[in-house]
Amino acid sequence: MKKTFYFLIVLSVLIACGKKTNFTISGQLDGGAGKTIYFNKIVVSSPLQLDSIKLDKEGKFEFKGNTSSPAFYLLKLSESSFI
Repeated sequence: MKKTFYFLIVLSVLIACGKKTNFTISGQLDGGAGKTIYFNKIVVSSPLQLDSIKLDKEGKFEFKGNTSSPAFYLLKLSESSFI
């Protein structure tokens, strides 16, 4: 009985860890019309650029994606201009 219980717990954790979660990041930057915004994932060695998009005439943007684990992300306009 204990072996079955532990097996079910391990199986549940493995299934939950493998599941991907969708996300959407959207916003608007005042004075950002025509600029490019970069979406980076923070990893141990250095930031990893995942995507970039040119802001519309109102400065609006939207990134969509999915992830299988929690992580830290960064939005920036340039190497020194973080959001």
